[in-house]
Amino acid sequence: MVSASNLMADVASTIQSNGELIRLRHYEKSWSGTSDYDEEYITLQATGGTIWVKGMHFPISDKAAGEDHKYLEQGIIRLDDKKLYLAGSVTVYSTGSKITKIGIGSPTTDEYQIIERGIQTQSLGGTDVYHKIYIRYLTAGSFIGEY
Repeated sequence: MVSASNLMADVASTIQSNGELIRLRHYEKSWSGTSDYDEEYITLQATGGTIWVKGMHFPISDKAAGEDHKYLEQGIIRLDDKKLYLAGSVTVYSTGSKITKIGIGSPTTDEYQIIERGIQTQSLGGTDVYHKIYIRYLTAGSFIGEY
């Protein structure tokens, strides 16, 4: 029988041996405008330090039988997005008052944001084994309102 701890160890080992360095930076959102839609009034303040982990990233697949295809049809992801796999022990945010910016590689040359509803956590017995995260390239390299 598969236990959560054995599965977590196997996933972590695979990511450690095959992945590359991923930089995570968490930000706290605050609004000073009249509504959530006033992007000019959004301020992002970095919380905590920079976190380096190992992760594996892959291009989006457009195969009709895959889960990516379902999200492509719904317009949630695009073919130029990526999917990133991280250990379940890693904390990431994509909605609400906290968001995470992701840099791939060291040194980091490209920055990504997590797509809203783009975090899928696979759990076993209440233990997070791994995260599958859909990410989108930040063309400017930063969020609007980032400090």
